[in-house]
Amino acid sequence: MHEALAFRIDGARMAELSRRRGRAGAWLFSLGAFGMLFGSFWMLWGVVVVLTGVGIGNGIIVFFFGGAGPALGAAIVAWAGVRRRRDAEALTEVRLLAEGRPDVTLDEAAALLGRDPTGLMRLAGQHGAATPVQSSGFRPPAPVAVNTEALAAFRRSRLRRALILALCALAVLAFATLWIVVGVAGIATGEWLVGLLLLIPGGAFPMAGATALAWRALVSWRRSARAARLAAALASRTVTSMDDLAARMSVAPGAARSTALEALELGLVPRATLARLLEPSHAGGSRPPPSPVPLSAWLGRTLENAWLVEAQLSQGGMGAVFRGRGLQGGEPVAIKVLLPEAMGSEEALRRFELEAISASRLGHPGIVRIHHFARSPEGAAYMVMDLLEGETLETRLQRRGVLPWVEARRIAVEVGEALAVAHDAGLIHRDIKPANVFVTAERAVLLDFGLVKPLGETAVSRMTTSGVVAGTPLYMSPEQARGEPLDVRSDVYGLAVVTYEMVAGVPPFFDKTVAEVYARLLRETAPRLEQVAPGTCPAALDAALQRALSPAPADRQPTVRALTAELAAIPVADALTG
Repeated sequence: MHEALAFRIDGARMAELSRRRGRAGAWLFSLGAFGMLFGSFWMLWGVVVVLTGVGIGNGIIVFFFGGAGPALGAAIVAWAGVRRRRDAEALTEVRLLAEGRPDVTLDEAAALLGRDPTGLMRLAGQHGAATPVQSSGFRPPAPVAVNTEALAAFRRSRLRRALILALCALAVLAFATLWIVVGVAGIATGEWLVGLLLLIPGGAFPMAGATALAWRALVSWRRSARAARLAAALASRTVTSMDDLAARMSVAPGAARSTALEALELGLVPRATLARLLEPSHAGGSRPPPSPVPLSAWLGRTLENAWLVEAQLSQGGMGAVFRGRGLQGGEPVAIKVLLPEAMGSEEALRRFELEAISASRLGHPGIVRIHHFARSPEGAAYMVMDLLEGETLETRLQRRGVLPWVEARRIAVEVGEALAVAHDAGLIHRDIKPANVFVTAERAVLLDFGLVKPLGETAVSRMTTSGVVAGTPLYMSPEQARGEPLDVRSDVYGLAVVTYEMVAGVPPFFDKTVAEVYARLLRETAPRLEQVAPGTCPAALDAALQRALSPAPADRQPTVRALTAELAAIPVADALTG
């Protein structure tokens, strides 16, 4: 059992908190920098007053009350801004690390950040971005060994350099501002030559130097932040390409490549990891694929001295499922493996790994629990998960044709609850269909998270780069069929299609060929349930599904919870008479 204190991270809320914290830090730092510039100016002016003999007392008053006091207060404000910016970067790093695991322990966060993360996680918890839990123990296979000591040393040196450069820039800027003011005053009083000499050599030139110093300070800070983001993204074990790394780091691909090469030079990350990411796309086939493992070879095999593979249960298009048991407690488990013909496909391997990571993050009874994900000595991927007793919704519909409305509503609401949890975690499923719903004696369970996609990601998925739209045509939304950016309303549509089929016996757009299904999906409105299966359901169900099946996402229920709330609100009497 893993009893380490951990935190389940809400990626969307963590990102928003990081943005707000970063903006507040930027404003505070800007305000503090201006205050320090103001104070430094009057400190220098006080020195000039004393040195020119105008009045020592006046000079001292100007120095301390007009300069030193405000400068000290502004320095405190600027430091508060720096701390908020640092917290914003740390929140981003924890969010990136959490993308590869269901939770993040305090030890993992401390190793990455180089400091105690308790206060940071408390802040995230106050804003609903982190929930304390007991660690699940699930971690990606072969995690990237980030050199945290080298990373911490690099960050300290960069931040120290940035601070020194910023202070130097501030001092030079104050000096330049003083002589610019004196030069302008000289010109205004008719002393043109003296004024220009003070304004240009004494003011403009130092001003240019201060700007260069400030820029170098910003670059040094940015190098530190980018190195930390790169380390966090690679430690999550979910980055598959340089473009993917750039998206996680929120930088251009060229900047990500430069940061990666610097990290390699400094020894922050393993060479093999960056070699894989920096590899050109046309050389993707140069790496030897995993050795195919026949399905029969899995029987009787012991996996990592923890699970025994006992018997094959089923086989699908990409994988097969075996019954197994734990060697310590004897608990039954399901072991899912990739088919031998799929092992050489990077797309299949990525989808398989994505399914394991995504499902393990959610921790809901309506989503199958993943215990472990790894690869065999031959390189074949497998995952160990809960063994479910029952049948898929697809099998049940093939056996019974249609379901009573009360049963269909229960399944729809339970699947909707699981989908809502995925949406809260910033994921959309994109492949809701009866084959991906497993019905047990207790409840319906949502399966196959191999096509999940982060909310707000508008780039074309790596799983659809071949030009094939990800999903199943009978159950996908019109915008998904067109390859447009998706949000939670696409899953609202998919759940409505499955609910429709449970009651009517067929999906809304059932036809002879896939081409005809696509054509109807893109140009027609879904037929009403009353037309397909008259007298089988209450009018309220028909209305709710018609809204959820609207071609335009804006016309549907805004969330899955809104749809399931409408379904749950239909009186039982109406359901029984429908």
